[in-house]
Amino acid sequence: MSQKVTIRFKPLGSLAYVSPHTVSIDRERPFAHLVAFLQRKLANSTELWCYIGNAFQPDQSTPVGQLWDLYQENGQLVVIYSPIVAFG
Repeated sequence: MSQKVTIRFKPLGSLAYVSPHTVSIDRERPFAHLVAFLQRKLANSTELWCYIGNAFQPDQSTPVGQLWDLYQENGQLVVIYSPIVAFG
């Protein structure tokens, strides 16, 4: 059985909040899985920029568990999503 990590989504700019705001997923899933999840929830046909905290956009192939291990806050990995490039 694979371990799960908790992900919290926060919108930036004009995008709506997704429901649920917090999900638990297998730690081995790639970051691209989170991006695809958000695009489905938002019915977004344009580009979606996803960041860890307010800092950087990870490589799409990085396992979310690895990101969680390094950048989680209070047991949650915060993923900020935006319709435009927001952070360097």
